[in-house]
Amino acid sequence: MRKSIFIKRLYLSFGADTELWYTTRKNDSRLYSLFHVGFCPDYCPNVGMKAFVIDVTLPFLIFSIGWAKKRK
Repeated sequence: MRKSIFIKRLYLSFGADTELWYTTRKNDSRLYSLFHVGFCPDYCPNVGMKAFVIDVTLPFLIFSIGWAKKRK
């Protein structure tokens, strides 16, 4: 479940998930993230706006904030 809104060029998002985020390692073990900060330089490449988004993940919660601008 995720709710996203645009306020002019500001992108805000809040979501909840039913499982923890994890990364699978080479030996097939899982590394679970209890706190994670990440970014996406082009959140929606198929639309007319380019949005730089920063995500913060806590157990079962996701917060995103970003800034959108028109594509050249």
